[in-house]
Amino acid sequence: MKKLKLTAICLMVFLAYAAPANSQFLGQLETAPTLLKGSYSAGIYAGVYDDAFAILGGFRSGITDYLDLGLRFGLLNYDYDPWKDESGLVLGLDLKYRVLETEIDDPLDLSLGGCMEFSSIEHFSRLAIGGYTILSRDFCFQSGRVLSPYGRLNLRMERKSWETKGPVKEHHDTDLEMGLTLGLSLELTSKTFLVGELQLDEFDGLIVGANFYID
Repeated sequence: MKKLKLTAICLMVFLAYAAPANSQFLGQLETAPTLLKGSYSAGIYAGVYDDAFAILGGFRSGITDYLDLGLRFGLLNYDYDPWKDESGLVLGLDLKYRVLETEIDDPLDLSLGGCMEFSSIEHFSRLAIGGYTILSRDFCFQSGRVLSPYGRLNLRMERKSWETKGPVKEHHDTDLEMGLTLGLSLELTSKTFLVGELQLDEFDGLIVGANFYID
């Protein structure tokens, strides 16, 4: 009963706070369950956003059966113009802890996590540190393949720095931000999954790619 109430509260939070915020370019790109200890995954993705494009890679490792660690990185082209298009790097790190699991008859898979993302181009940089809640549910087809819709609510502090022309060239801003990610994961084989997700943020984005799992 307590787990059912927790799931209901999380769903209410998702509906209440699905509001614009500054985009996280790296997204979520996975469902709520964590990797088992000694398991690994790697992925490759492409992201298209308002005024930006990114090629991304990722690696994830199971620390315990209920806790895993992820690293994502990529090349970012951002149409941040005071002057011209700029290219740079984006890097992220996150920890995810599993709270609910459908394997023991919980209604949904649910995990809580903490994350950091840093992006930098020539005249703009951004550091985001925060936490997130992710919900997902597996649906099995007659063929045996699994389709998993998921959603993530992200609450974070962002520190942005940028340069402009004029008497004051350097600018800084720190804000508390919130964003929502909606995604789908589709099993191709037992070790290969296609993933796609929509980011509902100030810079709306679509990320697609594939995850590869190693036991």
